Amino acid sequence: MSASFLIYNEVENSVFTASSENASFPLSNLTDSRRTKSYRSTSNSDWVVVDLGSFKPVDSFFIVDNPLSGFSLTTLTLEFNSVNNWSSPALSIPVTLDYKHGVGHHFFNTPVTYRYMRLVMTSISGYCELSKFFIGLKSQYTNSDFSYPLNYLENNLAVISKNRYGQRFIDEVNTQKNISARIDYVPRDDIDDILDWLSFVSITRPFFIYFDNGQMATEINRFNGYYYLVSEPKLQLSTGNYWSLDLSLEEAL
Repeated sequence: MSASFLIYNEVENSVFTASSENASFPLSNLTDSRRTKSYRSTSNSDWVVVDLGSFKPVDSFFIVDNPLSGFSLTTLTLEFNSVNNWSSPALSIPVTLDYKHGVGHHFFNTPVTYRYMRLVMTSISGYCELSKFFIGLKSQYTNSDFSYPLNYLENNLAVISKNRYGQRFIDEVNTQKNISARIDYVPRDDIDDILDWLSFVSITRPFFIYFDNGQMATEINRFNGYYYLVSEPKLQLSTGNYWSLDLSLEEAL
């Protein structure tokens, strides 16, 4: 298994334009950290252009759904170009969406460098919706990876109260994924970079994580997603100058 950490998101400093925009779900929601603050178009066939501001290397695209409404998309295609003209984009890539687990992704074997990206969407909902997505370079470590088991919990966020007769009054909402896992045998060549991005996100900034396991790709999507650190990780230095750290993650909603 090889984990990719998607930390430095070019979306945060990009400029967006769209073919249509619902004023109650504006494009500005795309840079809000909350997944329920999403963008919506006004028809079943729309697009959003992402201007990265300059030519940026990109090797990863990752998207999560709105946890309340899911993916309000039937198809999603990524297009890349050097100029904001889409009659003949340099790259066009369909993205497979996992509706059960609310994620979709595409990774390039080697980075591509363009200024503009366009998300072309279709839907049957009367609108197209985008929640949170990542575009940029992944952080991945060939010598450092998670150890099994990965601990997984779906925390039910329902609020339950009882009256004096023991009857329950339930405010049903959604669930929230929680993961705890350990990375062992991290060499010093990797630990400095890992500590840099851990300091960048801390417990205040959400990030994306992708656990890659080709033999159980569908099942591992249960773990893939958009998370906060629950607490700052504790590091241990072991024999041979290898580091270990424990990560506790809570799904960003």
